[in-house]
Amino acid sequence: MAAVTVSNDQQRAIMVEPNAFALAANGITLPQISQRIAAENINLPAGIVQVGPNEYQVRSSALFTSAAQVANIVVTTKNATPIA
Repeated sequence: MAAVTVSNDQQRAIMVEPNAFALAANGITLPQISQRIAAENINLPAGIVQVGPNEYQVRSSALFTSAAQVANIVVTTKNATPIA
């Protein structure tokens, strides 16, 4: 990645600015990057825990909290080397 930043304005946003030359050199497309980010940035229901008469929803949250997390996503491998 060329640059990844986190903004704490009204809504949390992480801006990804791919390096076009690095993408071309590694045969990576923008849709590949988008798909990998979506696959890693998840917040899913994991079930319900019942304690006596009370029920609690459990969630599995793997939402990004830093730009470094996004920058370190492995998009593909080339000659057995991870490409982030």
